Amino acid sequence: MLARPVAGVTVPAVAAAGSTSREPLVSVVIPTHDRAASLEQGIEAVLAGCAGVDTEVIYVDDSSTDDTPAILARYAAAGRIRHESVSVRAPGPARNAGAAVARGRYLLFTDDDCTVPPGWVAGMLASREHHRVSALSGGFRPARMETGAERYYAHRMATIFGARSKPVAAVPMMNLLVERSAFAAVGGFSPLRLPSMEDWEFCYRLTAAGHDLHYDPAVSVTHPYGRHWGYVWGRVVQAAWLGPAVWRLTGVDARRKLARDALRWAAAPLWCLVYYPPRSYLPALALEAVYFATRLAGAVFAGRVERRLRSGWAGS
Repeated sequence: MLARPVAGVTVPAVAAAGSTSREPLVSVVIPTHDRAASLEQGIEAVLAGCAGVDTEVIYVDDSSTDDTPAILARYAAAGRIRHESVSVRAPGPARNAGAAVARGRYLLFTDDDCTVPPGWVAGMLASREHHRVSALSGGFRPARMETGAERYYAHRMATIFGARSKPVAAVPMMNLLVERSAFAAVGGFSPLRLPSMEDWEFCYRLTAAGHDLHYDPAVSVTHPYGRHWGYVWGRVVQAAWLGPAVWRLTGVDARRKLARDALRWAAAPLWCLVYYPPRSYLPALALEAVYFATRLAGAVFAGRVERRLRSGWAGS
């Protein structure tokens, strides 16, 4: 979907991405790891998506072992991006490293396997101004719908976010614009090496601090979901297991969350008929059962998981 400014909102057309002559309006921050095969294509799409807005693009290489560092160094030497290197093996702390050197009034996060549309930055700024919020999540569309696993995951994301603009409590970092001052006020992402749910953890603290978070899919990136069921099961189980520990870390009411999860599971035979195509119905029910059972186990052992995270365990 092409990014499109909201009617009646003006975004200044100023210097392009890579300009270092003055403080930019937006700092795009992208952590990356071993993405050499598609990195150049991704960088070019991001740079094109910055057109018309004074933007800097910061890639943070986290422990890559392929040609990722060399590619980033080449683009940085040409003045087209900025490049940081860390060895944290976790997306949250890697994003923090990029945010720490960012100069923009706004931080715009995406992932290294997302493809951003033309006009991305301008569209996100216009949408944020339209909703007048501290943080705005754009949409995320599947890059492919070829396998059963891809179709299931795309429909699962639709059950969570839908197609309408609305306030939300948490979002993934595929397409998030946030005021740098708000990001700094809550301390950025957790320094813990969360292998996933680091985005939820950050968003819970952001909204608890009084910063509005809005979801509007008018400006969407595309993202490839896992082609195989093993990937999907792994992602679903990991999120279910870590969720209660993240609630503990952020002070979220665990009983209320578990009650909502119980209602979701109890009603799954009905709502799965609405949100999933017939051939995905049984896998969806099975995954909902696994998700809820894992969530209950995660709640029982949340204290132990939190202690292991605090001691440096990455959950991998």
